[in-house]
Amino acid sequence: MMMSFLGSIGTLMSSSGLSNALELCYGPNAVLHMMSGKHVSHALRGHFLANAAIRVTLMKRILPTDDEECPTKTNESSNSGRLTATELNSIKCAYDRAFAGCTDQIDDVGSDALRRFTVLLQDTEEKLSVEFRTAKLWFLYLLQMHTLKLFICAERTGGTSLSC
Repeated sequence: MMMSFLGSIGTLMSSSGLSNALELCYGPNAVLHMMSGKHVSHALRGHFLANAAIRVTLMKRILPTDDEECPTKTNESSNSGRLTATELNSIKCAYDRAFAGCTDQIDDVGSDALRRFTVLLQDTEEKLSVEFRTAKLWFLYLLQMHTLKLFICAERTGGTSLSC
C-alpha cells in the first residue's frame, strides 16, 4: 500500500521539480525508483527531507527576523503576519518545559502564542494557495506527506495510538 501511495505522489509531483531537488542527495536512477515508489526507504527519507525543507521555508515567513528585535518593530509586528520575538520566546519556553516533562504547568501566554503561530501558519498557507497555483500543489504535497506519516504511525502502533 505504501509503495502505491509513494508512486501516486511521484506521479503527481513528476514535473514539479521535486525529482531535481532529490537528485541533490540521490543519484538519478535512485530518484527514478523513489518517484515510482519502488525504493521505499530512500523515498521516505527523501520525501521527509523535502517536507522539512518546505516547512522551514514556510515558517520563515511568519517567524520574527533579526531586525525585529527593536521594541518599536516588535509591537508593529504583532498585528502583521509575523510572530513577535516575545511570542517566539514564550513558545520556546513552553517547548522546553514540555520536553523536560513539566506538562502540569499551563502557561496561558505560551498557549496563546502557539495558537497564534498555528493561525498564522494556516493563514499563510491559505493566502499562498489562493495566490499561486504552484504553492497550492506543494501544499497538496505536504498534505500527502502528513497522510503518509499518519499511515506509518498507525502501522507501527497497530492503530491504537491517539497521538499520531
